[in-house]
Amino acid sequence: MARLPRLYLPDQPLHVIQRGNNRNLIFATQQDYMFYLRCLQEAAETHQLSVHAYALMTNPVRANMVAQPDDYPWSSFRANAQGKTNPLVSPQVRDCSLRYLIFSAFDTPR
Repeated sequence: MARLPRLYLPDQPLHVIQRGNNRNLIFATQQDYMFYLRCLQEAAETHQLSVHAYALMTNPVRANMVAQPDDYPWSSFRANAQGKTNPLVSPQVRDCSLRYLIFSAFDTPR
């Protein structure tokens, strides 16, 4: 059964998940990852969208593929967590109140 259409609100971020049919692999080779990122960048430019983060696979740390998130080359972790340049990733504009809520949730004693 097809998914229902996503709720689209102008100027609001979307979280997009794409999986292979029956959860089959989408990426089999390094060229598959590079092709997908080129397509993503072209679509973002064509439709004037900003990409703030991406990860092309399951969680590589949990899958024991890498020891640290920044060791995995197919995500935006280095751009968002370490401020490294990534031509596909646009800087995120953070609302101060949202940032306060997120940080205060982590800083609250348990």
